[in-house]
Amino acid sequence: MALNNRARGGIAFILLMLVISLRPAFSQKASDYETERQKLVGLSYDQNDFPAGYEDLGGHLIEKGPDMKYAVTHVNKEGMRFLWLEKVHSGSREGTVSYEIKDILLLPEIRQGKMLVQGTCLIRGEDDPEIIAIVKDDKKIYLRNIVKAWRANSLKGIFEALNTDNIVCINDGL
Repeated sequence: MALNNRARGGIAFILLMLVISLRPAFSQKASDYETERQKLVGLSYDQNDFPAGYEDLGGHLIEKGPDMKYAVTHVNKEGMRFLWLEKVHSGSREGTVSYEIKDILLLPEIRQGKMLVQGTCLIRGEDDPEIIAIVKDDKKIYLRNIVKAWRANSLKGIFEALNTDNIVCINDGL
């Protein structure tokens, strides 16, 4: 079916209006993320005093040696999902731990049939606890349909986007 110029112009106008109407929602989310980032990066908190207003959804530990421990924590705040890369500090008293937030990552929406995998991914066949990925939940032990992946680079203290080639994650929920 061929469209005349008037029909094409009408479709283009509708698409333009749709983009303009959605832009404030995207801008607001980006603005909220920047506000959270400025508030959180550099913040230290005690293991028994998780920052108010945030929900801890779990995480994993990255050990780079006896004195170099980091944590990646999955966090929710009012429907926005984040990952926090944190330096773990052992306290002077036995068993006390505090965390210093080094970086935060705003996660995209994780749709039905997909899941977040932390600390159980491999790159080129080598275990790499710094890799976090959103994967298609294929209900298999080895998850090869990687949607997005990041490295919690503990040496730089930042999250880095990764190419999903050569990444496989293990489904520890099976």
